Amino acid sequence: MLDKDTYGAEGGRKSDSAAPPDDFIMRPRVDVCFKRLMEDEEVRTGFLSAILGIPPEEIKSVVLLPTGTLPEYGDDKLGILEVHVLELPKIKDGAYPESKLLHWAKFLNSNTRTEMKNMAVKDPYIEKAYRQVVKLSADEMARLEYEAREKAERDHDAYLKSSWLDGQKDGILFGMRILMCIQNSRQEGLSDRQIISRLSERFSLKEEEAEEYMKGIGQLNEIRGSV
Repeated sequence: MLDKDTYGAEGGRKSDSAAPPDDFIMRPRVDVCFKRLMEDEEVRTGFLSAILGIPPEEIKSVVLLPTGTLPEYGDDKLGILEVHVLELPKIKDGAYPESKLLHWAKFLNSNTRTEMKNMAVKDPYIEKAYRQVVKLSADEMARLEYEAREKAERDHDAYLKSSWLDGQKDGILFGMRILMCIQNSRQEGLSDRQIISRLSERFSLKEEEAEEYMKGIGQLNEIRGSV
């Protein structure tokens, strides 16, 4: 059910003009925001459902391993599902077939409220994630933490652009694009060797790097079979 504070009392989406004057909204792909989203059990379940390609109801529970503590919530632990994003490529319309995984990828890659809303209406779990982003964006302390992290990422990104790593940056969406490429290639009937060749060409990977991604997908399939 759409939230009336986000979409309007009549169920229609509110105009972006109803947002704060500076229309500030956190980008979900920034790790500070992403970690907070993954602390929400419902959001986490929807995201993992899309990644693993299984119905949400088949995910009984997810245990987050403690790796750190958020400063303003002293006892809340961050989980193993953390992401360090530097710069993520734009996912072009039509580049991949419509799927829950693609919807999450587009949501995480969103820069504006409108882009997020467009994905929120496609999936109730993404809609919940969007409401969480709106709530976080209105939190002054969370915003200060987010802006500090964004500045650190911009500084680091500027450094990377002067190195040979330019254009090849790790991030959650990069892995999701590879996952979608492998899934589509399997549907086309390509062999593992052909898929590795495609990954190497499409993502400028060394052959051994492409093989590692293939192994990772194999491990995901094993997890899927055990859930």
